[in-house]
Amino acid sequence: MNQLTGLAGEHWVCSMLARHGWAVSLTRDGMERTDILGVKAIGGERRVIEVQVKTASDRGADLDTSLRLGKHGSDVARSKHEWFALVLMPSPAKALSPRTFIVPRDHVNAARAITYGQWRFDPEHEGKRTTTLTSALTRLWPFADYEGAWELLDLETPQVDVRLDSRLQEWLQLDYVHLPDGHPWQKSKTPWALPALS
Repeated sequence: MNQLTGLAGEHWVCSMLARHGWAVSLTRDGMERTDILGVKAIGGERRVIEVQVKTASDRGADLDTSLRLGKHGSDVARSKHEWFALVLMPSPAKALSPRTFIVPRDHVNAARAITYGQWRFDPEHEGKRTTTLTSALTRLWPFADYEGAWELLDLETPQVDVRLDSRLQEWLQLDYVHLPDGHPWQKSKTPWALPALS
C-alpha cells in the first residue's frame, strides 16, 4: 500500500461514517492505533469510536488480497469502542466503490494470530518459515461476513457476534495455534475461548 492509497481509504471511511450519522475527525499521526475518531448520539448518550483504517489495492485477488496490519495489529483492545475498517480499494479504471469490512479490534487480532499460527507452524508445510507475526500479511477472507457492517458501530465491541470464517475456529483447536496473550476470549465462555500460549 502506498501513502495515497492509505489516504484514499481513510477519506472513504470518513465519508461512509458521516453517511451513517457519525461526526468524524482524522487524527493524522497524533494518536497511536487510531486514524479516525467518531462521535454519535445513540439513545441519549454520546458514543465515541476509535477506528484504525487499513487499505489494500484490489489487483484481482478479491478476498485473497493481503493487508499489512503493522506492529499494533496484534494489540488487544483497550476499550469497548476500538474498530478496524479494512478497505479493499478498486482500480481507478473501474467505476466501483471500495469494499469495507467493519471489524472489532479483538476479532482482527484473533484472526491475525490464528491464521499466522496455522501458516507458520503447520507441520505439513515444507521448508522453514521465519516471518514474524508483526511482519506477516493478513488476508481479507476471514472477514468476509463483516463486509458493509456499518451498523455494528452502534454497539460496544463485546456485543458483536464473532463472524470470522469457521476455518479459524477449527485451526484454533490445533496445538500450535493460539490467541494473543491477554485476549478477552481466553476468559469468555464462547466457542472461541481456548487458552493462549504463555
